[in-house]
Amino acid sequence: MKADMSVFGYNHSYSSLQPRIEHDNPDNMFSTVPYEKGYFFLTYLASQIGHDNFIQFLREYIITFRFTSISTSDFLNFF
Repeated sequence: MKADMSVFGYNHSYSSLQPRIEHDNPDNMFSTVPYEKGYFFLTYLASQIGHDNFIQFLREYIITFRFTSISTSDFLNFF
C-alpha cells in the first residue's frame, strides 16, 4: 500500500479511502490502497463495537444492501 501511495503521492485523492475520480478514467487509480485502507477501517470498527456486534452488523449490512452499490454516507448512516 505504501508503494502505491508513493506513486500517486501521499496527499493525492487516489491515496485516500474515498478517492475522487471526477473526469479521470477509473482504471488510472487502481491500486491496493482502497483495499488495504478498507481492511484497516473495518478492523477498527470491529475493535470499537466488539466481535459479536460487528458480525451482526455485517449480516444486516449484507441482507440490506445485497446486489446494490451504496455511498459512503449510506454506509455511515447504516452503521
